[in-house]
Amino acid sequence: MADSPYIAGTTPSVVDLVMDLDPASTDSPGRVAKAAVALFARRGYSGTTIRDIAARANVTLPVVYYHFGNKEALFLAIVDSLFERTAERIEATVDAGHDIEPTLRRLIELPLQDARTHPDMLSFAYTVARNPSASQPAFDRQTIWAQLTRPLADFFERAHQDGSFTLADKLTADFVARQVLGMISNSIRRLLESVDAADDAVADAAAADKEAALREAMSEEHIDRLVAFFLRGAGRAE
Repeated sequence: MADSPYIAGTTPSVVDLVMDLDPASTDSPGRVAKAAVALFARRGYSGTTIRDIAARANVTLPVVYYHFGNKEALFLAIVDSLFERTAERIEATVDAGHDIEPTLRRLIELPLQDARTHPDMLSFAYTVARNPSASQPAFDRQTIWAQLTRPLADFFERAHQDGSFTLADKLTADFVARQVLGMISNSIRRLLESVDAADDAVADAAAADKEAALREAMSEEHIDRLVAFFLRGAGRAE
C-alpha cells in the first residue's frame, strides 16, 4: 500500500514501534511490527505469511494491509528502519568518544542493549537481514554496510591523524572499521545460534535462556577479550 505512513516514513519508524511498544499496548501497528520481527527472525521470510503475522498480533488481515501494505513492504520497512537506527547509534557513539578503547567497548555493548530487551530484533538483524535467503526481497546490502562502516572509519581516520591511534602498515581506516563490525557481528551471531529455537512455542519459552546466555557470553571479561584482540592481536609468532 503506497499510502501507508509507516512505509512512507511519515510516522515513527517500524523499529521504533517495536522498541517502544508496551507489552499491554493495544496499538495495532506496533503489535503487527513486533509480530513480524519475531516471525521473520524465527521462521525466515518464506516461512512467514501475512496470516501468521496477523494471528500473532491478534489483528485482522485488513489491519496489516492498511498499515503496512503487503509482506514484502513490511519486511523491507523493518530492514530500512533497523539499519538506519543502527547507523545513527554507531555515529552517535563514535562522535561522543575520543579514546579508542572505551569507544570500542561502547560499540560492542550496543547490540547487548537490544539483546536484553528485544532479542527477536537482534535475531532479525543478524540472521535474516545479514544472511538473506534467495526467497526474501532483495535490498542493497552494500549500501547498508557502507552506511554502518562510514562513521566508524571516519573515527579511526581522525584518531590516526591526531596520533591517538596508529594504523598498521597497509591497513586503511575503512578496512579496520569493517573488521571491527565483522568481529562484533560474528560474536553476536554465534551467541544467537547457540540458543536458537526451532518453533515459536519453544522460542517463547527459551527467551529467558537466550538472555541468560547473552549476558554470560557477553560479560565484561568477554568484552575485554574482544577489545584486547582488536588492539593487540592474538600474539606474535616466534
